[in-house]
Amino acid sequence: MSFPLSLFFFLSTTVDIGRFAKRRGYNFTQISPKPKEVVVPADGTLPPLKDNPELIKSRYENRYLQLFEGVPSNKGGFGEHFEPQADKKITLAYMPVLPNPKLAGFEPSTKIFTQLVYTADETEGLSETTYLNMLDSIPLIKETLKKIWIEKKNARLAV
Repeated sequence: MSFPLSLFFFLSTTVDIGRFAKRRGYNFTQISPKPKEVVVPADGTLPPLKDNPELIKSRYENRYLQLFEGVPSNKGGFGEHFEPQADKKITLAYMPVLPNPKLAGFEPSTKIFTQLVYTADETEGLSETTYLNMLDSIPLIKETLKKIWIEKKNARLAV
């Protein structure tokens, strides 16, 4: 039995969905509200997020859970990197690790991702941030799973 939802967790603040899609043989369309653009002042500096929950919430609105619908672009076979290609429609839930307003003192989008060794505090901060972001996203994940289940049920009953 195949299940058409792939849930990816990336410990990164940026992932190139287009590159991932090309390698796996998908065309993705974002189905969740698009993140709003961050306006950078003329001097190129953004106000610090540390200890500012409202600024964190507004800057990362619609970024904590981004949903994409993927349809196969190359049915079956292998791609240029010898990776199996898509043969079924999927929904991709992309959840980057971003600052959470409830943990305003920890900002994972800083130098922490450029190093290979983490302190106990950094590891704890990453874990807690990921957990809080996941908790905040559960209602949308449940709604998406229900929608997929209804689509599959209707397709099965139509046969």
